[in-house]
Amino acid sequence: MDQEIERERYALATERISQIATEESVREPYRSYFQRVAQFLSLLSETMDQALEGSLDQESIEDAQRRNQALYGDILEENYGTSYANPTYAVGKLGEQFGGILSFLYADLRSCIGYAFEGRMDFLTIFLELFLEIYGMFEGLLAGEEPEKREVEQAIYWFYHDYSEIFEERRVEEITDPSLDFFTKIVMESDLSDPRYLYRYGEYISDCEIEAAQFLNGLDEDQIQSMADTFTEGYRIGFVNLGVDLSKKETVQIHYPIGFERVVRASIQNFAKLDLRPTISRNPSLSFFKAGGEKRNAYTKPVNPQYDYDHKDDKAYYLDKSFVERRLEALRAAFEKRKELAAVHAGPAVIEIFGERPFEPRNKKENARHDDKQQRLNVYYANQSGQITNEYIHGDERSFTIIAYPIPSIGPKFREIFQETVKINTLDYHLYQSMQQRIIDVLDSGVKAHVKGGGQNRTDLE
Repeated sequence: MDQEIERERYALATERISQIATEESVREPYRSYFQRVAQFLSLLSETMDQALEGSLDQESIEDAQRRNQALYGDILEENYGTSYANPTYAVGKLGEQFGGILSFLYADLRSCIGYAFEGRMDFLTIFLELFLEIYGMFEGLLAGEEPEKREVEQAIYWFYHDYSEIFEERRVEEITDPSLDFFTKIVMESDLSDPRYLYRYGEYISDCEIEAAQFLNGLDEDQIQSMADTFTEGYRIGFVNLGVDLSKKETVQIHYPIGFERVVRASIQNFAKLDLRPTISRNPSLSFFKAGGEKRNAYTKPVNPQYDYDHKDDKAYYLDKSFVERRLEALRAAFEKRKELAAVHAGPAVIEIFGERPFEPRNKKENARHDDKQQRLNVYYANQSGQITNEYIHGDERSFTIIAYPIPSIGPKFREIFQETVKINTLDYHLYQSMQQRIIDVLDSGVKAHVKGGGQNRTDLE
């Protein structure tokens, strides 16, 4: 998008949205929805303007926390019951005709929070324009009148169909291009002793992320370096075991929980000694990118697991065969454009977490669901996109490593559990590799294993 045209489109969209926040040209019950979402989008635009001018970096901790609360408060558990992001509430207020799809729209607009902090005017602009397009369909209707549902559905469908190219391009860039360094700069340049840096991500920062960062800041440098060495050495050894020459690679994709920056910084320094530069991106929340419930890239624990569950199948509003084929074409074109970067990408290095609070999802009839045909299309896309990815980031020339640590929500013994986890992760690799191989050899000689618990443990599995 030409920058001058982009700025003009953005200015027009933000001006119009600021008017919607108070005008009454849409009748109830829809007026309240559009006003509330417009207020959210105005805050988003204000945030991006400040990100572009650099003033977000100067915010006090109190202002950063207030902004974080204002952006995410609507979907916190205590507020979710009256949020239009909750499909049940939206359907109850707006009706079955439009409640579900308007809740989905709000959820995807909420995914733009990250774009605002990154200063991605191009991405934010197209979502503001989508909101305005949908708003226009409800504007000026008399009591009892409704817009054509098909018209709303088609606007959603063609938005994701037509913008598949820029979404897939961004996805490939984030995997392969280390010059997209928004997250790398946070890790490498921030004063990690000042918790304000956590709010620069644009993700919801809870006590969990703050406590994790404070705990890691309290460890001595040798402990941090030991954790990083275990992480990066596991990655290097993976290439040795595969017989792949790591020296031909130039980038590594790092996935980590926000709050673990001290470990990630030391790991990036280790990877630099292997001549690898990091690629880091944001945990995807846009429906277009969702492929399951796992967290990846730079992520936090869920703001509200029920919110994530309610919107996990939102692609159902626009997923069909034509969309999938268009998306696959866009993915291939994106990789072709960056095939040199893809060829030197080494694969993922992942820090996972455990100890999250148990969650039992509530199934709601108002939630979007993939039908059988869409389920098959999801499998088809996963298979085809995997094959395309392997053409450009050769599967037999890449490796990965995964390591896991507890987070404070595991309970009051978090610090003790963390220290014990570090001990386990830093045990003699060669000794336990040998033990593991013997177990594998024994298991390979059989057709099944019967696992029974002892004492009060009632495990009985085959």
